[in-house]
Amino acid sequence: MGSSSPGATKVAPTSALVRPELNPYNITIPEEFGNIEEVFQGGEDSPLVVHIQNVHANYEAQVNIKSILTHLVEKYKFSLIQLEGAVSKLDPAILQPSYLKEANLKLVDFLMREGRITGADAFAVETDKPVELYGIEDYTLYMENLRMFKAIYKHQEELK
Repeated sequence: MGSSSPGATKVAPTSALVRPELNPYNITIPEEFGNIEEVFQGGEDSPLVVHIQNVHANYEAQVNIKSILTHLVEKYKFSLIQLEGAVSKLDPAILQPSYLKEANLKLVDFLMREGRITGADAFAVETDKPVELYGIEDYTLYMENLRMFKAIYKHQEELK
């Protein structure tokens, strides 16, 4: 996993949150949220991994991600979600500045529409299920890639 941000908590590979007894061929998601493109059965002792691909900063895609996560947690009792674009355990309280749940949900929806947060972030705020969300990025590599992306992005017109 490499280096991480100061004070970051990483999930242990032997975490009890992983449920290897789930058969990946039995996992389904409602068609209106997305589709399963590929299933691969790992080794007998391998943990179950569900890889969700999406369009970043696209509101509809992020709403579908939120719905897929809700479905997986409610139907299959998933309790661990690992995310790209983050380097430590997510704290949904950061996105809950109000004591009014409805105000927090409106804030999260607004931020998701603006492309500022993901469907996974919104899911973390909305769920009442015992789910932990962890970022899986290497902090140093992520920041270097972000720096390079920004440098290239500001020259996008020249590159056309």
